Amino acid sequence: MLKVAIISLFLLTGAASAIPFAQAWNFRNERVFGKVKKAVTVVGSELQKHVEYYNEKGQKTKIEDYFGKGDKLRRKYTMEYNKNGDLFKVSYFEGEAKSPAIIVKAEYKSKGVIKYLIYKGMDGKEEVSVKTEPFEYDEKKRLKSIKMKAEGEFNYKFDDKGNCTEYINDVGDIRFETKYGKYYNGVAQIMESYSRGKMSTSTVWKNKFDKAGNWIERIGEKTDYYWDSKDKDKKPETTKRTVKLKRTITYYPEKKKLD
Repeated sequence: MLKVAIISLFLLTGAASAIPFAQAWNFRNERVFGKVKKAVTVVGSELQKHVEYYNEKGQKTKIEDYFGKGDKLRRKYTMEYNKNGDLFKVSYFEGEAKSPAIIVKAEYKSKGVIKYLIYKGMDGKEEVSVKTEPFEYDEKKRLKSIKMKAEGEFNYKFDDKGNCTEYINDVGDIRFETKYGKYYNGVAQIMESYSRGKMSTSTVWKNKFDKAGNWIERIGEKTDYYWDSKDKDKKPETTKRTVKLKRTITYYPEKKKLD
């Protein structure tokens, strides 16, 4: 039996994706409710910590990921928005670096509709994600698919309320697949599966919510499947375990109305 590897914070928080900075672009339209100022997610025994910062408009402005005992800054993202309220620039920093290692900008066709992404590394060179338009939307401006150079193909399905119901990423022999169950205040009970080669993993998440409707605890029942031979019909060996996420949310104070 292969040893179970530690799962990255991105997979645990439902942000697994090969698209650069997908958690910043929020292609799956995941939302917070109320005047959220800061949200801190801790994985297991605080070996991983994910911190999100919001402005008073509800826009996510910064993301920090900590490792070690939750006190070592591994990476940071900062986000900027245009006058339409669309995210147009994401800067990625390695650790405590003062200058970004990579900057990604979005070119929009119209409000909420991305035409393509432009990458700029430390060498100063800019590169369009692909020469054609990789982002495809439906008639209601809901994202349908993204086709990237190295990151593969991404497909999305949304309901009429804008909730993501299905997400699939195929890149080479790797496949990320997420299906969302019943929503509560825009947040789903999440079912996730990830597969690669002889190993596949599926997780069913259950959430607890605060009074504003934001999730504050997420417990995943995780099952790992292993195939020790090339026989596809052979029943796989399985390992089950529980993964816990805790989220602490800080809100902006309510502004008192003047008489």
